[in-house]
Amino acid sequence: FPTATTLPAFSLAPGATVVRTVTHVVGESDLPGPLTNNVNVTAEPPLGAALTAADADSVALQSNAEIKLSLYASHTAASIGDTVTYTYEVKNLGNQTLQSLALTDSRHGVIALGVTVLAPDAKTTKTITYVVKQSDLPGPLANVATVTGAPQFGGGAAVSDSDSHAIALTGAPALEVTRQSSRNSATVGDRLTYTFTVRNAGDVTLTNLKLVDTRLGELALGQSELAPGATVVVAGSTTVAESDLPGPLANTVTAQATPKFGGSAPLTATKSGQVTLFGLPGINLAQQASTSIANVGETVHYTFTVENIGNVTLVDVKIIDTHLGTIEIAGSAGLAPGVKRTKSVAHVVEEDDLPGPINNYATVSGMPIYLVGVPGGAGQLTRSTAGTVSVSTSSVTLRHVVASGNTQPAMAFSLDGKTATLGHGESKKFGTLTPGAHTVTVALPEQWQLAGVACDGGVAIEQAAAPAAGGQAVATFSLERSQHVTCTFTTEQTAYDLYMPAVLR
Repeated sequence: FPTATTLPAFSLAPGATVVRTVTHVVGESDLPGPLTNNVNVTAEPPLGAALTAADADSVALQSNAEIKLSLYASHTAASIGDTVTYTYEVKNLGNQTLQSLALTDSRHGVIALGVTVLAPDAKTTKTITYVVKQSDLPGPLANVATVTGAPQFGGGAAVSDSDSHAIALTGAPALEVTRQSSRNSATVGDRLTYTFTVRNAGDVTLTNLKLVDTRLGELALGQSELAPGATVVVAGSTTVAESDLPGPLANTVTAQATPKFGGSAPLTATKSGQVTLFGLPGINLAQQASTSIANVGETVHYTFTVENIGNVTLVDVKIIDTHLGTIEIAGSAGLAPGVKRTKSVAHVVEEDDLPGPINNYATVSGMPIYLVGVPGGAGQLTRSTAGTVSVSTSSVTLRHVVASGNTQPAMAFSLDGKTATLGHGESKKFGTLTPGAHTVTVALPEQWQLAGVACDGGVAIEQAAAPAAGGQAVATFSLERSQHVTCTFTTEQTAYDLYMPAVLR
């Protein structure tokens, strides 16, 4: 036995047998065995020397080293951000004390149990927590734990046990986009700025971000990933064009992204909106007459300038003039914003225009090509202007005087195609003449010539080279507006004796 045991002395008669029993409880310290004991017996006979006897025996020892690990988790399913509690229970199921206890987890590494020795049938528990991360997706969240221990006595082989657990993971990727316009209503030429906000509304980082607007095209976000709860803001601008009328100016923005973890399908978010459009039609009219005063027979040129001062093309643009009638400016082709168009109309002053002045009142109008709402007081689709031209007359009175001659014949006078026959001392007034040069011709009878011509009022008259007697005399002069003059033509007979030789005449 591990410890010496001495039995009480006794007497043994010849041929007799005595049996003594000693018990020993096998302990861990007896391991690994065998359990060996040696027995020695001594006796003293009545006569003679002392006697001794010995014997030995051994018992093979059997041991049962066994360890049990149980792994428990607080969740069977979890989402990103959830806290999972893991409980590890280690129990010694064998009959040997175990030492050098060690617990490792495939996900959490080495876990300190708090004890390194565990007696038979004893147990120890360890609890840890773990927060589920995006990188754990798509799941499951699996781990395998292993505990090991070595028998404290006997040098037996180490024992171990493992347990595992798997938690189904659920990610919630989500994408949002918002749209905001700098204006709720706008007109042609206005600058519109759109602000777009893309938000990761889920619990998974999003990658491959893309933002496309139906009006602005693809917008640069400046980043390709978006963490949970994060936002990115981008703006884009456009100018309202006439072709956008009548509106509304609508746009739809689409955001796209792919969850970085979990293998989920790509996400899409859209937002639509519109801006009410209105036009600001406007037209302007200016007129200019070539003169402020004109004689009957003169041509007055009226120049009309029409300008589209609005932001909408105008069609069926025309001027209605009280004196000149209808003047077409632009038909179906229209008058674009900012464009000017000039039209000239001629009017010959007539006697019916006397005594003047010639007053005209012109009104231009046009129809917007797009019938859109016009704010009160904005734009003008008609414009009027007035003009005045004074009417004057110029005239010349032709007077015939015979200076000498044995007769006083009447002669034919012609002024700009108008004729009159004037005798001595007779005169003829030619009215409603236009300013400028005029020509007078006198048909001279045989033996008569034009002796001279003169006009009053300082008007110069130029006589052409004197024709031969009996020819046609020509004189020219110029009139100004509102000028009235008398021109006297003096004729004379070149010879009184019809039979006198020509050289003497």
